[in-house]
Amino acid sequence: MADNFSFRDFGIGLAAGWASAFILYQMRGVLGRTRDDVRASAPKGVM
Repeated sequence: MADNFSFRDFGIGLAAGWASAFILYQMRGVLGRTRDDVRASAPKGVM
């Protein structure tokens, strides 16, 4: 294992990953509606 492993940095990275996943999970409805709106407004045959 690496000699310079830092539990603090590991914890920060883990927390940042969990936080970003949680935010995207909470925004899934907004993202889905945005996707549907873009597909509905696109000309036929484009998407």
